[in-house]
Amino acid sequence: MEALSKKYLRRKLAGHPFFCLLVQDTWFQLGCMGFILLFVLLGLFLPRIWTASPPGFRPVVKVSGLDLAQAWSLKRSALKAMAAGRFDEAHYAWMAALANNRADADLVRGALECAARSENKQKYRKAVVHQSLWLLQLSATNRHDLERVGEIFFQYAHFALLIALLERRQDELTPALDAAYLKALFRTGRANAFINHWRRIQPSLPPDEELVLYHSSWIAGWSPPEAAERALRALQNAFENPAHRILAFRLLLAASLRRMDAERCGEMLARLHTEGADTLMEYIEYWRLLAQLGRKAEALRLTESLPCRPASADEVIALVELYREWGLSDQALGAFRRFAADFGDSAEIWAAYAHALLEARNWDELRRVALQIRVQAEGGQERLTAYSFYLEGRAEVGLQRRFHAASAFQKMTEWEFHNPQPGLDAAKDLILLDYPLLAHAVLVKLEQWLDSSAEYWSARFQVAEQLKQTDPMLAAARRAYDLQPHDSAVANNYAAALLIRRDMPAEAIRLTWRVLSRNPHSLPARINHAAALLLNERAEEALALLDRIDISTLTPPQLTAYHLDRFEACLKLQRRAQARVCSDLIDPRHLYPEQARWLATAKPATVSSSGGFGVTEPHLTEFIPPQADNLHGSQ
Repeated sequence: MEALSKKYLRRKLAGHPFFCLLVQDTWFQLGCMGFILLFVLLGLFLPRIWTASPPGFRPVVKVSGLDLAQAWSLKRSALKAMAAGRFDEAHYAWMAALANNRADADLVRGALECAARSENKQKYRKAVVHQSLWLLQLSATNRHDLERVGEIFFQYAHFALLIALLERRQDELTPALDAAYLKALFRTGRANAFINHWRRIQPSLPPDEELVLYHSSWIAGWSPPEAAERALRALQNAFENPAHRILAFRLLLAASLRRMDAERCGEMLARLHTEGADTLMEYIEYWRLLAQLGRKAEALRLTESLPCRPASADEVIALVELYREWGLSDQALGAFRRFAADFGDSAEIWAAYAHALLEARNWDELRRVALQIRVQAEGGQERLTAYSFYLEGRAEVGLQRRFHAASAFQKMTEWEFHNPQPGLDAAKDLILLDYPLLAHAVLVKLEQWLDSSAEYWSARFQVAEQLKQTDPMLAAARRAYDLQPHDSAVANNYAAALLIRRDMPAEAIRLTWRVLSRNPHSLPARINHAAALLLNERAEEALALLDRIDISTLTPPQLTAYHLDRFEACLKLQRRAQARVCSDLIDPRHLYPEQARWLATAKPATVSSSGGFGVTEPHLTEFIPPQADNLHGSQ
């Protein structure tokens, strides 16, 4: 039977050699199976179908088998390079491994350890910030990673970032994090916060010689003379300890700045310079002290020599601020021209540079700066491309070339603002420049970062207000009010949205009364409160309030709202002739759709059944509101 079966199959498959071999040749069968298995493995190995990020993590990170293999190989190379002391090579390997699998927290930890052990701090200063924050996001800010990040932030002098990271977790800090938080407070000049936190947690702190020196510096600078002398001696004794000598110089400098001892400040800066540990920020504080002591000419001469280059964008901005305090706008712009490109991926430095150029109305240079941002060599161009197009458009507006400005702003909306604050600032400026649609396009992209910002929702309100979109107006105003209920401007916006939609009368009158109580001289607040009174059927009070407004100081939109309120008040009081006068003064261009629809339905009520009006023309003049009796002035 077996022989008959094979003979039968050979006869049936005689015209199909492939199937004939597949049935009769065992090795061919194995080869085909291997070939199919290879395709299956490639299908599983090459596409990015494997989720590498933790459950519930956003954004979801997917990798391929090839990515995992390359990341593993690069990790081994990085560890070998670190063991040999080749930290630049190791850091490159860690970053390449992360490019293959950015969701692997161990790879981020390895990159941070490499940066911590490297002596070239300036090279990795920017990278450690992004890596640290990404690690905390991956690990849900567990305690060990928080300590690791706190240590590296302090090591790289990112004191403000360290404080922002730890401030909201003060009750759950470990002793190591508490010590780092205290030191960062002192290094950022927050001496009062330092001593208050020190007194609260000092009994629970483990022995820490450096922290004792920080406390001695506070005593030397902020205590009575007797205690200060003992603390000064303690700091001077620390000069003999090689492990603490540089720190002692720095802390004695801080105490001397507080006591306005310029000679000792100069001495400490000279010692720090000899050790190669001086920073521009410390020189800036010293120069500011010299100016306060009447030695501004000497301070200005010292700034020209610039003993050390800025190590961060913050130091450049601080130097510019010093020049601005002294009224030296040309030197401030010169500092930006000299150093901005060194920190080309910092949105803050470009924003400060652009602000200085806007103040100087230097449109040509602002346009050059926008182009300069886009040609930066070190990866900052993509992160700042949107901002660069905004600056270009702003320069074109200043040059009265609004067609080119609109083109640049349109290109801006095609890119992402990776830093939300410059994006928000750009959107707010676009609102003022009357580009609400473009501002809206920017703001929508920023919502995921700024959803909890009342400033953001107020900008969304202003966009909707310009576009006369009442539903988005109300939603934005309500969200801003939920976030910042005690702000008068926010409450006024919410009340205005309710009044336009003629919604929630009780809430509207509560809000407008609160705003008016805080700003009794505000004409918009009076108009809004009058509208709220009308919504609550209190027409006589509303009309009395409107009569006390000097309409000569109102803007066209405010004047339209004023006449609309008077029209409604007169209509409710059956003063139809007066209502007709007010309706003729309403400019429909400033009405919202709901207001226009309401007015269209209310206007026929001013006409009597005979087609005439209830009051003859000679009596109309008495209803025009007085202007000379206004006692409150304009807003």
